[in-house]
Parts: sequence; C-alpha cells; structure tokens
Amino acid sequence: MANKERKNYEEEVEFPERLQVKVDNGILSIKGPKGDVKKDMNDPNVAVSCNGNKISISSKSLKKNEKKVFGTFLPI
Repeated sequence: MANKERKNYEEEVEFPERLQVKVDNGILSIKGPKGDVKKDMNDPNVAVSCNGNKISISSKSLKKNEKKVFGTFLPI
C-alpha cells in the first residue's frame, strides 16, 4: 500500500487596522467602529490564531465540518 500524503490546509485573512481582532479560548472577537462580533470557533480539527490584524486558519483535513469553519472567513 502506498503512503497517503497528508495535506495541511491553511488560509490567512487580513483585516483593516481600525478593527481589533483577537482569539481567546476558541472565541473569535472582532471590535470595530460599528460594534462587536463574537464567534465560537472551537473545533478540534481546526486551529484559529491571530497575529496582529491577520487571522490564520489551518486544518489537517478538509471535510464537511472543517469546510464550514473555513467558509466563515473565506469569500465564495
């Protein structure tokens, strides 16, 4: 049997400087001039991290549930 290569899926989304973005215990918080938004991003197969004004999303697989999390950030 041939070894299957595991592909890591990663995306990075950049936000304008006027927004404050942070991830704390799987909760994504975005504050801006028009208000605040919080989203629970806890998924054992998806890692969400924040670096300044960029959010990185990564996963080892891209199944239905992981696609839902990626679709939260990415345009169609």
